[in-house]
Amino acid sequence: MSPSVTPHTEQNPKISRTHDARILDDLAQLIADEHIKPGDKLPPERTLTARLGVGRSTIREALTRWEALGMVERHQGSGTYLITPIEPTSPHVPIALKVEAESLIRTIEVRKVLECEAIALAAVNRTEEQMDEIRNCWQTLKDAHEKFGPSHDEDVEFHSAIMRASGNPLFNQIVNQLQEAMRVVYTRKPLGNEHIGDTSFPLHYDLLLALEAKDPDAARETIKDIIEITENEVREFLK
Repeated sequence: MSPSVTPHTEQNPKISRTHDARILDDLAQLIADEHIKPGDKLPPERTLTARLGVGRSTIREALTRWEALGMVERHQGSGTYLITPIEPTSPHVPIALKVEAESLIRTIEVRKVLECEAIALAAVNRTEEQMDEIRNCWQTLKDAHEKFGPSHDEDVEFHSAIMRASGNPLFNQIVNQLQEAMRVVYTRKPLGNEHIGDTSFPLHYDLLLALEAKDPDAARETIKDIIEITENEVREFLK
């Protein structure tokens, strides 16, 4: 192994690089330089800390973020294994952000399939009591958005209330797992931009109206539009 990793310095001008992001870049570059492939074991944490010149907690945070996105698997007593390929990319897009964007897209694709059908079911099955809960969550989301801007926690609760109204608790469990994976990234500004997907906010009210009207087709199409706004913005980043 080479003694060190040359930090990634080139960057997309749209992206504000942070210390956390640079650590991810350097970790991704190390994986690429060492030709570590999916299924291969990553070097131990103590080796990574020495190679990258950071503390073990920093390495653990980076791996936790990647684990949430399905990029690595961590096994206690065994180590950390790469799941998705990490390869050199354009010098204008830091390698870690490219891999993160690709992982986000995979997560979004799964969420879209599940949530579209779950929300259609919620439009049919929801009770008036559940509709009141959804309205309350919408109002909380609206207030938070107007006061603070992007409000991920309130958005998650709004969607969770709808999932609970589907009549199938597995939808809520699975979608919550996907939301949690995205939350790990969104709390750190996905791809350096906390406003990714923010333009979908007005459509959340349209979703509320579709649920009130018990219109599964309108509900399905609206959530599809909401999710695809984020998906398209992430795909645009990769161009």
